[in-house]
Amino acid sequence: MPPSPEANPSGTDVPYEDLLAGAERLAGQLEQGALPLEKALEAYTEAMRLLRACGERLRRLEEQARLLAADGDGWRLDPLDPAEG
Repeated sequence: MPPSPEANPSGTDVPYEDLLAGAERLAGQLEQGALPLEKALEAYTEAMRLLRACGERLRRLEEQARLLAADGDGWRLDPLDPAEG
């Protein structure tokens, strides 16, 4: 069984999909509206931490892809937003 994203504060060694699933689970709990205020704030804080870890993981993967593209093997990574240049 993979480590719980909530049990790993740094988000390292937790697959991206598990980080995202943890954030989605917490969002679902918040959407139900049944959590007491303190628990809701804890869930929100944890969901935001998981989403930041997801964003950081995606940034690292994009950088790896850019390095591969610059490797001279003919690969090219175009930005999703043409304004990014």
